[in-house]
Amino acid sequence: MWNSTWIACMLTAGLLVSQQTPYERSDGSWLDAPMEWNLSPTELLRGQPEGPNPKCDPTVRAPQSAAERLLTVAGWKLRTISEVKRSGGHSIEIVQAFRQFDGMCRDLQAQAFVFVNDRLVGTLSPRLMNGRADGQLAKAVISESGEITATFLRYNPTDALCCPSRESLAVYSVMFGDETHTVKLLRVETKSRPVPR
Repeated sequence: MWNSTWIACMLTAGLLVSQQTPYERSDGSWLDAPMEWNLSPTELLRGQPEGPNPKCDPTVRAPQSAAERLLTVAGWKLRTISEVKRSGGHSIEIVQAFRQFDGMCRDLQAQAFVFVNDRLVGTLSPRLMNGRADGQLAKAVISESGEITATFLRYNPTDALCCPSRESLAVYSVMFGDETHTVKLLRVETKSRPVPR
């Protein structure tokens, strides 16, 4: 199990990657040409703690699980309730977290982390996500079999910020190994969203 001492050692040892990586980009173009990605835990965990924000801080919730505590210690913020399911004797947890607020207290630089038995095994996106921007995660659901289905909002350049015109449905499988587990993207389907009336 991860613990704060282990995290502190990694941080102070300087194992965190530099500020400029492909992971820093925030858009949904990867959904149009699905890829495989394998980011290191140190890169995934790196947060950017902000100073106190009296306006937005009350919207952040406290961690409830070991996985959530790991992320908050690393500087991530929590708001969405995590999705948890048991499958094949394993506990699968999807934790949505973010680094910063925008001016309206919406999430900036967000990610959906996948944990198996409290160990980080991957993410649902190779890039960070911003609220009301192309590629934002709308929801993620774990089936009884352990398959994950995630819905991402897709904006065309002419779309109003309130109303993305498309959505991409991404399906993943958690691959259980003897010692390590991974998350594999199986397929992506993009379709039009209903026009709000």
